Amino acid sequence: MFPNYVQLGYGQEKKEQSTAIGNIAVGTRGVTPDGRVFYYAKAGEALGAGKLCQGPLAVANEDMDLAIQTAAPIGDKTILVTTGGAVAVDLYKGGYIYINDGPGEGHLYRIKSNTVTTGAATMTVTLEDGETVREALTTASSLAGLKKNQHNGSLLYNTTPDGIPTGVAPIEVTNAFFFWLQTWGDCALLVNGTVVLGKTVSPGLTTSGSVDAFVATGSNAGAIAYVNSPISVTTDYQHAFLTISP
Repeated sequence: MFPNYVQLGYGQEKKEQSTAIGNIAVGTRGVTPDGRVFYYAKAGEALGAGKLCQGPLAVANEDMDLAIQTAAPIGDKTILVTTGGAVAVDLYKGGYIYINDGPGEGHLYRIKSNTVTTGAATMTVTLEDGETVREALTTASSLAGLKKNQHNGSLLYNTTPDGIPTGVAPIEVTNAFFFWLQTWGDCALLVNGTVVLGKTVSPGLTTSGSVDAFVATGSNAGAIAYVNSPISVTTDYQHAFLTISP
């Protein structure tokens, strides 16, 4: 378990390091005195300051329709599934298992740990403290999907969407280093195209890690920030108020 949030002093949000800070778990919420919000993350590639990020990619053969290997009655703390391939120990720690079909469908549980597999094999998923199976799972019909912790393996937001926006890197981040990913409050954002004061922006669809002016009609990308003044030109960085997660 980790605390609901940690208080960050000014400047502490602009640090990266190769190992985790103390006992802070990936996904921990941090808040600066002025109310800006950050989540503790680990980079999945090199990230640039002011660039929009997304979570790690889903594993195609493990993101849904995994067979339940042992019936799980109400109250169970573990769920056994057959993986699509080799899985490292605790790869899904801090992520989620959800039931996508059959008995128990529609339920989502946070993962405390998972066992290792050397190939397509049975893996034990242990649920987070306080979580238990709420509707019995069967080996005949229940199917599950696995999702990694959205802050463990942060990537630049792709121009062909294959994830959801999770925040903005406040500094240059080295691949595999730990850092604070901003999700709320004043920030600088890489601008693509023309933006309008007071209007919103959405994830950029032509330049990775950028934002475009939000278009209400015909756009599948949601608004993630409000444009502040002064207005930046394309390829510059814009002062904005980020609204991904408070």
